[in-house]
Amino acid sequence: MKYRVGLVGLPNVGKSSIFNLLSQKAKSTVASFPYSTIYPIHSLVEIKNERLDELEELFLFLFRESLNKERLSKKYESFEFLDLAGIVPLDGELDQKKSDMGAAFLSHIRAVDVIVLVVRTFTDESVESQLNVFVDEHPELYSLLTHEKALKDIDREFKDKTSELLKCSDVGLVGRQTPSTLNNLDVLFFSERSSSLKREKKEEIISEEINNSRTSYNFSEPILELQLVLLTLIKSDLEIISKLLSKYVKDRKTFSKELSILPKIREELEERKFIPISMLSSFLSLPEEQKDFICKLGLLSTKKIVVLGNYGSSKSSISKLSELANWTEKYKFNFCSINLEAEEIYSLASTEEEKKEMRESVFLKNSSVNNLLDTIYKVLNLRTFYTFKLEDMKGRKYSLSNFSPNIEPVGGEIRAWFFKDNSSLGECVSQIHNELSDFFVSAHIAESKNFVRQFMTDNSNLNVLRTGSKNYKLKGEEIVQIISSA
Repeated sequence: MKYRVGLVGLPNVGKSSIFNLLSQKAKSTVASFPYSTIYPIHSLVEIKNERLDELEELFLFLFRESLNKERLSKKYESFEFLDLAGIVPLDGELDQKKSDMGAAFLSHIRAVDVIVLVVRTFTDESVESQLNVFVDEHPELYSLLTHEKALKDIDREFKDKTSELLKCSDVGLVGRQTPSTLNNLDVLFFSERSSSLKREKKEEIISEEINNSRTSYNFSEPILELQLVLLTLIKSDLEIISKLLSKYVKDRKTFSKELSILPKIREELEERKFIPISMLSSFLSLPEEQKDFICKLGLLSTKKIVVLGNYGSSKSSISKLSELANWTEKYKFNFCSINLEAEEIYSLASTEEEKKEMRESVFLKNSSVNNLLDTIYKVLNLRTFYTFKLEDMKGRKYSLSNFSPNIEPVGGEIRAWFFKDNSSLGECVSQIHNELSDFFVSAHIAESKNFVRQFMTDNSNLNVLRTGSKNYKLKGEEIVQIISSA
């Protein structure tokens, strides 16, 4: 299977540019205005593998008389990257025109295995910051992002403020609802939806709120941007959980398991505020079976998350990147960074000396595509195994069981495969072909490191083979030959 990685973030943070840097084929439109990407754009990104390169070098060296590089197919594993449309903050809750668009954009995230949350730390003023646009349009929510309090505590504060706003309005909410009857979190967005409020008093209260917030809390744009996107995902999850619980309580006997798990997750999700489900202790402490159940509910924040800082070549940008890195370290998020501007210049360098000097500079030393790919590999808890098959002029095929330096192959294939850590051989080979797992008999296995060492040193008597059953657990970095009855 191909693991899918979604580039997620506010508009104008560089998602499409990062996608183009990663992709060798598909290209995404890059523009300085928001929502230049509407529908997801897909591209496979190969994961370079040194061991696979060593196997290629070994075979080309051993069989240099009969085999050339063009006839030996080398296939790296790959991730499927998706360039997703910019997040509509808080799912468009505050803007009726964007509400449908926000829900549609979030639905694309449910199809990915990993969220790479791109955060803007570059300082190019020609590209409008959507965070600033959002805060300017909805200053009453500034404290929601800056207060280090639980969502339920902020709810209480906003209920008080909403009561004050209601006293100044000509007409209350539709259906004459009062703040005490509003659903959890809805009161945070009530004042924007209530068009009957007296404008002057509303602006006075909002202005006082944001001025107090800016005075009391340090304003860090990258951190607020990250928090806003996380809150958007979490708010969507809280709405789904509330709907599910409303359904489950009607039949407590049937849904007893669900009712024992979801309330705890909802409570901690509200308490931790910006921490996704995948990082909550109430989720991490669950047995694997129950984790799988939660992950199948379509909750966005159950996805693995990697925060990616998109920075530029200026001291202020480096400072913003440092703030973001410190925050992610504090809350134990996986963090990577890329300097798109410097990477483009780096790609134009003509000599290895130039490239080395640039890579060691303060503006590029923290920028790494490989580090991003390695981090995704780790958060998915993946390992790699290898397969090869060679063929001579008479059509005879060779793999581990009959491999010898004396054969004369004229073609073949070497390939890397991902598998989840602690997977059995049966589970691993099903990725190659379902029937291989169904008709599995046994497998020949060799440590790839030992295999390369054996034949590079001409020590053909070294025994590196062993056999494995369907339940054998691969450790990673093995070469595998499957024996099947199909």
